[in-house]
Amino acid sequence: MKIVHVVPYKLDAYSGVYTAIVGLTGALARAGHEVEAWNLSSWPEERRELADELDAAGVVRRELPESTRPWSLTSGAKQMIDTELDADIVHLHSAFSPQNNLLARRTDRPLVLSPHGVLLPGSLGKSTIRKQVYRRLIELPALKRIAAVCALTESEATEVRAFGYEGRTEVIPNGVSPPLGGVDSNALRRSISAGPEDRIALYVGRIQIDHKRLDAMARAVAAAPGWQLVIVGSDYRGDAARLASLVARLPGADRIHLVGAKRGVELAEAYSGADIFLLLSHSEGMSMALLEALSYALPPVVSSEVEEALPVAASGSGWVADGDTLPEVLAGAGALSDDGWAERRAAAQAMASGYSWQAVADGYVSLYESVIT
Repeated sequence: MKIVHVVPYKLDAYSGVYTAIVGLTGALARAGHEVEAWNLSSWPEERRELADELDAAGVVRRELPESTRPWSLTSGAKQMIDTELDADIVHLHSAFSPQNNLLARRTDRPLVLSPHGVLLPGSLGKSTIRKQVYRRLIELPALKRIAAVCALTESEATEVRAFGYEGRTEVIPNGVSPPLGGVDSNALRRSISAGPEDRIALYVGRIQIDHKRLDAMARAVAAAPGWQLVIVGSDYRGDAARLASLVARLPGADRIHLVGAKRGVELAEAYSGADIFLLLSHSEGMSMALLEALSYALPPVVSSEVEEALPVAASGSGWVADGDTLPEVLAGAGALSDDGWAERRAAAQAMASGYSWQAVADGYVSLYESVIT
């Protein structure tokens, strides 16, 4: 089967969508399928490892001539779609992407779509009026060309239908790659000069204060003696500077560390060296960072919205909290016995083991085959 995956226009280099596309396309290629990844922009230089992973798996990377405007395709891109988009199935990623819709109009190939949580209420809350106009005039008409929408969870499938999509929906989760072995689990502790008795909470993701509740997270850790917070991620619309300013005014500012984006071995060292993973987002499709944390046996503390997407507390691997209750949860976690920590870590790793990319890819192949026939 020949499968083309389309990377959205100017996708943030550190977006979990990139990680998901690379994991899925690599698994499909290793299963013997002919797979291409078409990028509506340039492949990000700052994450060269993405290209390396695709190349190693045998995925053909292609770039469409990039437009300077998100609402249009260049003549070169149009010609490339018209003459070279020869595939059994075309898999689009993300919603509210004008260039995705323009590409979809120019091909008669069967289409499937992964919104990656973009249609969830927490994501739709921003620019609501503009998005509702876009929904009615552009997105819903474009969705009529989609043979199936791939939701990450049952709740996302419900929201896809509530959005107005009347076609087929399938629930297929994200996957996660095995953790890197042989990493220095003390590197993170040394980098922040943590004491031997200190506990470390880790956040990995976009520095987006409101949606990710990073302000509440920082205040909660500042109010939790014995805990240090490491925030790993790339800036989102200037929020990194705003967060740094907020942290500087907190009484526990010396225990909160904004360290920028990490990747490869450095990111693996962060997962391996932390005691708890924090994700208090207003909404998540299925967080790639959370799955990665689980694969490193890192117990998570999540918001109720994240728990709905991936039930870590119900599995026994983590806890549910908000900004108000997080200090209490951290205090309780800090008092756990060694056996208590071991149980949480084992449950985290067991949960991650159920999300292999190969099993996820098999689910997509079944969907593709049913759409084609």
